[in-house]
Amino acid sequence: MGTAFISTRVSDPAACDWPEVLLCFNYWRAQCGKRFAPAWRDLDLMTLPLDMAPNLTVVDRAGDSFRYRYWGSGHAPFYPHDYTDCAVDDVSPTETARTLKNEYKEVAHRRAPLIFEKLFSGGVCMSLSLRMPLSGDGKNVDGVISYSARREIADAIRTAGGSPIKA
Repeated sequence: MGTAFISTRVSDPAACDWPEVLLCFNYWRAQCGKRFAPAWRDLDLMTLPLDMAPNLTVVDRAGDSFRYRYWGSGHAPFYPHDYTDCAVDDVSPTETARTLKNEYKEVAHRRAPLIFEKLFSGGVCMSLSLRMPLSGDGKNVDGVISYSARREIADAIRTAGGSPIKA
């Protein structure tokens, strides 16, 4: 069973202050050139720091259907199943699958990268999922590459200059 999150907020990747998310966004943007999105074949993920690969996912899109081409092992604490070669609809719980699919659809609709911010159940972890479109033909979104960064809430509060809440 997967882990549910309790909130989602959408933001502009250029305004993000998490360095690892910006690194991934800037890499994607550099691969775009003059296009709105790079093709999957344009990306060389080995040029990113190796510790980022486990937190990546890549979905292929056919209409409103999405299938995982790549599911990084870093998602295991929250999603114990490897969803590589599975439909997004197969993600558990169902509410999570629905939210993920809607996020991919939003990126495809806008033809632009977006950050989805989530607070996982229990409030123990915040996640930023950077979702960026891919286009093999330069016109249509045929995939989405995502990078997810997670922080324990106490770490996020410390980073923001506050003090962690003690239970």
